Amino acid sequence: MRFAIYVCGWLIAISFAYPWIIYMLFEYLAHYVRLDPMGPALANIEQTRKDVISLLIAFSIVFICLSFLVSLFISHRIAGPLYKLQKHFSELGKGNFDQELHFRKKDYFTELANDYNDMVFSLKKLLHRELPQKDKESLSSSMNQIQEAMPHVTPAGRTYLETALATLKEIGK
Repeated sequence: MRFAIYVCGWLIAISFAYPWIIYMLFEYLAHYVRLDPMGPALANIEQTRKDVISLLIAFSIVFICLSFLVSLFISHRIAGPLYKLQKHFSELGKGNFDQELHFRKKDYFTELANDYNDMVFSLKKLLHRELPQKDKESLSSSMNQIQEAMPHVTPAGRTYLETALATLKEIGK
């Protein structure tokens, strides 16, 4: 929506320049017609000026309305996918790997949705892969050593060891 308003704001500013330029050209012409009493009728020139300016203003209004609609349509085809992508990244940051990103057929960046889905699939595979047997044995050995050391540490140290042990158990799942 902001993009559409921005585009139309510039179009409106530019559209005011055309009628003013034509008005000034007719004013210039009328000035010289007044100087020559044998020239064309001043009333006809002034009526033509009013008609041209009215027609130009009407065309400008139609053009601005059409430009607003087109820019609004295009901005939704760009901003909509970017908004969805931002929401999916936010969910991914929270650990939700189950959402697939899909855009409408005529949206921009549809290939980006496919790349995002491929990336999430790869991350999910990396996070859920099995540890090699050697690493499992090393992990199990480390957990046993921590459990054996717990009775010999201070209560504050015990809290740290319990946290480390919980983390290692989570990794070993």
